[in-house]
Amino acid sequence: MKRPIGVQIEGSIYANNSDDLTQEEFLDAFIEFVENRGWSFGGGSF
Repeated sequence: MKRPIGVQIEGSIYANNSDDLTQEEFLDAFIEFVENRGWSFGGGSF
């Protein structure tokens, strides 16, 4: 059985303008992005 290959990311996300980007706002968009592609995410954020 083939072992699934995944991607590990580490970094920071900032808005392109001077607005603040809240954790909740980012996570909502990120999870929607992931789920729309049939992927899953395991991890955390801070």
